[in-house]
Amino acid sequence: MKKTGKMIVCLIVLMVLLGVLILVTRMNQEEETGQTEETDTIEVTNTEEDTVTAVSFRINGQDVSFTKTDDTWSYDQDTAFPLNQTSIENIVSQVSSLSAEQMLEDDTLNLADYGLDQPTNVVTYTDENGTTKITIGNKNTTTSLWYLYLNDDTSRIYLVNQGFDSMFPEDIMTFAEGETLPVITSSNITDIQVEHGDDSYQITMDTEESDWSITDASGFTHDADTTKVSTLTGTLASMSYGGMEEYHCSDMSQYGLAEPAATVRVHYTEEQTAEDSEDTSATSSSSSSESEEETTVTVEKDLVLLVGNQNEEGNYYVTMEGSKEVHTLSEDTVDAILNAEISSYWDLAVSPVTVSDIISLDVTYQGQTNTIVRNTEETTDEDGNTTQTVTYTWNGEEVDKTEASTLYSAATSMSAQSKDRSLEKTGEDEIVVVMHTADGDDTVSYSPYDSSFYYAEDLQGVPSLINKNNVNKLIDAYLTVIGEK
Repeated sequence: MKKTGKMIVCLIVLMVLLGVLILVTRMNQEEETGQTEETDTIEVTNTEEDTVTAVSFRINGQDVSFTKTDDTWSYDQDTAFPLNQTSIENIVSQVSSLSAEQMLEDDTLNLADYGLDQPTNVVTYTDENGTTKITIGNKNTTTSLWYLYLNDDTSRIYLVNQGFDSMFPEDIMTFAEGETLPVITSSNITDIQVEHGDDSYQITMDTEESDWSITDASGFTHDADTTKVSTLTGTLASMSYGGMEEYHCSDMSQYGLAEPAATVRVHYTEEQTAEDSEDTSATSSSSSSESEEETTVTVEKDLVLLVGNQNEEGNYYVTMEGSKEVHTLSEDTVDAILNAEISSYWDLAVSPVTVSDIISLDVTYQGQTNTIVRNTEETTDEDGNTTQTVTYTWNGEEVDKTEASTLYSAATSMSAQSKDRSLEKTGEDEIVVVMHTADGDDTVSYSPYDSSFYYAEDLQGVPSLINKNNVNKLIDAYLTVIGEK
């Protein structure tokens, strides 16, 4: 009996202890849960952004303020300022809904320890309930959280995860919504004029042939390399302003734009619907649907960009002709347009004649001239299909077609390593090629220049240096056709 009674007492004590343990455990869990929820949901501001009617903050230490009237924000210090609405709306959205990851609460907090004695910024916003003030201090270098306090309550300092360092601009002009450069498709550019003193040039497309030519300040014109021109048109089509300096400039001379250092004129075409175009003489085409017919017109347009001085970062001040706005354009972009060597645009082809356009080829080598004739004959079968047969003859005798084709290709595909109008001929002609076409004769003479190059003048009279190996291939191809190799 005694043993049974002792066991009952022990069981009772054990159950009591177990109950206490469970109770303590639950209390600890509830306390931890409560602390976690409190840490995650420390509310700093919670205002419907649509109800905010005014906001202010500092830009480079200067107070700026903005007011919303009829759902439109304006800059109080300059109501005519072309304010980008989204820029202000983004700031209002962020400051009106702030939450903290931690809060320090103590009446003895030293504001200087948190950069709050000399705030990084002070933001206020006004809604239907009054004005809220947010004083922002330093950013904790370890946690990347910002210190701030609300209104004038310095006994509570909040640690907030927010991008205050990028939220506010360094210049009010960042908020300006001004002109943009027109959207241009590079393949629609047909003429480029750069007025830049002795470095002026004009690049023009022959729209029928889709070929380009470049004319320098002296008036000299040369065929332009299509690939290099495409790079330039791509640069022009992708231009975009870096930033706005003034939206209504009254003194362009301070930016070097009263008498610009350069003027860039870009002529291009743009496809528009007929109702959008005022140019009734534009080329048009139409497409129809069940409900309506839409006419598309090709409109001729021009972009005229004035280029002024460079700023401290090296970027250029620019403005579109007739505009009061001053913007910047990157140094790399402007230099690519203004400062490239004009000769770098030259086509390096020496004799850009199409083989099919050549009637015959005269080759003079080692004092002997031979003519290789290209003959074409067309035949039509019973079904109306036309076949062209090409043969080559020399001295009235047909020669190997492959060998003659190799000679013709070598003569017409000759390309220079470089071209320079200051080069001078240093030797006697070694081989002279005359290409007879329906439009006239084209002659190219090759003379040794040094151990690596031959000298020749291209069909536009520009001195050129041609790799010695390429000229040797031409000579070998010629000797092969006449049976001397």
